[in-house]
Amino acid sequence: MASNKYENDIGCLLSICSRTMGYYHIIYGACISSLLCVLILLFIGNESALPIHPQAINADNNNNNYANKTRNANLNPPVLPLTNLFRAAEDSVVQITSKLNATSHVIGENGFIGQTPTFGSGIVYDLQGHIITNDHVIEGAKRIDVKFANGDTFTASVIGADPYSDLAVLKIAHNNSSSNEMLKPLKLGNSSLLQVGQEVAAIGNPFGIQNLMTEGIIGGLGLLLPSNHSGFLIPDVIVTDVPLNPGNSGGPLFDMNGEVIGINTAITSSNQLKLSYSIGSNIIRKITPQLIAYGRYDHPWLGVTGFAIGPIQNHDAGLQTNYKGVAVSSIQPGSPADKAKLRPFTPKDIGDIILAIDGHAVNRFEDIIDYIETDKSVGNTIVLKLLRNGTVLQNVNLTLTKMPNLIPLNGEEEHNKKITTTPTPPPTLSTLAIRNWTNIIRLSNSGTPSQGPRLAASDNNVYAVWEESYRSGNNRIMFTKSVNRGDSFSTPINLTSGLKIDSETPSISAFGNNVYVVWADNSTGNFDIFLIKSENDGNSFSKPINLSNDLGVSYFPRIASDGNNSIYIVWTDHSEGSYNILFTKSVDSSGATFSRPIILTKNNNKGASNFPNIALSRNNNSVYVVWSHKNNTDFDPSNTTNQTQTYDVFFTRSIDRGDTFSKPINLSNDPSNSQSASIAISRNNSVYVVWTDNFIGTYEIFITKSMDGGNTFGKVMVISSNIARALSPSISTYKNNVYAVWNDITFGNPEIFFTRSIDSGSTFNMPININNDTGVSDLPQTMPGDGDDIYLVWQDNIAGNSMIYFTKTILPSSNSSIHRP
Repeated sequence: MASNKYENDIGCLLSICSRTMGYYHIIYGACISSLLCVLILLFIGNESALPIHPQAINADNNNNNYANKTRNANLNPPVLPLTNLFRAAEDSVVQITSKLNATSHVIGENGFIGQTPTFGSGIVYDLQGHIITNDHVIEGAKRIDVKFANGDTFTASVIGADPYSDLAVLKIAHNNSSSNEMLKPLKLGNSSLLQVGQEVAAIGNPFGIQNLMTEGIIGGLGLLLPSNHSGFLIPDVIVTDVPLNPGNSGGPLFDMNGEVIGINTAITSSNQLKLSYSIGSNIIRKITPQLIAYGRYDHPWLGVTGFAIGPIQNHDAGLQTNYKGVAVSSIQPGSPADKAKLRPFTPKDIGDIILAIDGHAVNRFEDIIDYIETDKSVGNTIVLKLLRNGTVLQNVNLTLTKMPNLIPLNGEEEHNKKITTTPTPPPTLSTLAIRNWTNIIRLSNSGTPSQGPRLAASDNNVYAVWEESYRSGNNRIMFTKSVNRGDSFSTPINLTSGLKIDSETPSISAFGNNVYVVWADNSTGNFDIFLIKSENDGNSFSKPINLSNDLGVSYFPRIASDGNNSIYIVWTDHSEGSYNILFTKSVDSSGATFSRPIILTKNNNKGASNFPNIALSRNNNSVYVVWSHKNNTDFDPSNTTNQTQTYDVFFTRSIDRGDTFSKPINLSNDPSNSQSASIAISRNNSVYVVWTDNFIGTYEIFITKSMDGGNTFGKVMVISSNIARALSPSISTYKNNVYAVWNDITFGNPEIFFTRSIDSGSTFNMPININNDTGVSDLPQTMPGDGDDIYLVWQDNIAGNSMIYFTKTILPSSNSSIHRP
């Protein structure tokens, strides 16, 4: 059996797909490996699930897309030679040097401490000494210097910043008597007049080298680009092939008439493809005066996210083929969309489809954002045309409000980044807390690939296991522990030392002084499930015992334990001729003997059941299990291609400590692919299940919850982005908090994202990117400690081979003191 056996990708059931991704880089001066880390948080109501009733719908559907409106451009604008353009602009492009107190983490055992300089670019905006640049260029800066082409350097202060659009305005301290000679403002062009194929040029300071020019053509217009550290989408973004590098951020993009048509903000590359992204000048023209006047910009807010409907949605809603519109995927509580009672489109309920906004037909979600951001302001009223249950609603009025703060900042950053003329309320505890992640620690210390990490915690101890390659075709199970709540870890040890076998897919559980580890290995000739235990906090372990001991292939075990030293284990097994989920539990207090395994999926006499997960309710003797099942019979663990993947997520529970289980129920129950389920139980016996599902067109993280111990489940919600694929979710709970992590490839390479709910899963915070590197990050697991600690582990190939990394945060309660770095 191959060495990687994790439910990472839809077409790869037992091996992690090798993925070549394009990497999105924020152009952070010299920080080449920094990533653009953002997401859109999707909120959907918590009502009971409703069935989908397809129906024939005859609705008028004007397909004139607002985003594709005719550009009244002069196709033959005046053209300056590049040499003339450079001479005219070079004195107006400045180099920005920011000195940061480096609080961001670095992959490795230690973070950098002290002041770190980073370079960026900017443009002269007016004769008062205002400079436009990117927000991420000056983010967290303790000192900012602006250097002109002639070598003159001035200290600058931040006048205003808008992280959502990645724009900032500085003001230099200079002698006003000489300002007319030194300050040469650049003219902002009209980005709505641009054409694909038009020649453009950039001037900036790549790698700190001042005023270098590059040129290329416009490849695309009207893109939505997520801003740094938030889920906000910047509209009117220009895509070019102009070569940009770290240090170009904040610099100008010119048309051949010498007008600034954009501010350069991001780059991406994949193999030989390299693209650059610039914020359109019309957005700059709208936001900059507000930043100068008030230090901030209030974005108009609708409070809805959505996706262009496709064949699946057309079929489910009974629509004609290629019907156009934007299905509402989430509605944020308290938003204008919520107050107007818009309804989300989910696997269980056909909601609203937006057909037009203020008479402009929309085909994509981008059309809505583009129109609101470029044409509307806070307090404006918009009129939506909706399709709801076969009826067209012509005049749904909503008044746009101010977008709430979605970016968690600590108090010091808030002071430095937003100098306002009116007081700004401090961020809430919840937004403060999720930024307080510690430096990332690498747990695996060998040069060989490691993968599939799992966590457990008990008292002050944190335990981790993973699978590590040690020779061709074979893996071993590694273990490490921390006795100080994850501040440091012991040297990893090999739990399968001396066994010349292939050991895979470990899982770990801990309670009190006891630590239990399970895995699959082929020591018996075929793969079986083995368990070892420690009764002294992981200082030593018992001999392995075989739990499955059958002739079938057994793999992917998951384990849970409680305060009574009871141990519960599930895995996938082929001993009955089809792939089923098996369960066993310890029958003595020492965990030396186990019950005869029972089949939880006995009634599923066709197809394949895979990738189970298990959770316990420690105060009512209940055991909960979820897994993925498909009815197709073409499943073969050695064949990861040419298989029809139509999985659903199933759930069962036991209320008698695992003696008997309920009939499995289908939680996802949609025509798309649903798998990689994770489950968690709160102290009040609420049940939370997450999985990845492509119902809305891309694989996203879906969640459902039961407030009655698993008797009934509420409506499915989406908590990731609807931009790109999100996979490998993990969920955990502590008190009324719910924590979720996953990997998301919104920006080309998989990154680890985290979100939490402080209201028992009714709403979730804006997800944040935890690791922010250029590697492939995958298979995260979140685990709460016994206090306010939240632990996180994942695998990442930033160092070349895949390694195991760990970080933690402390999420304070309402009466906890807050310590800022």
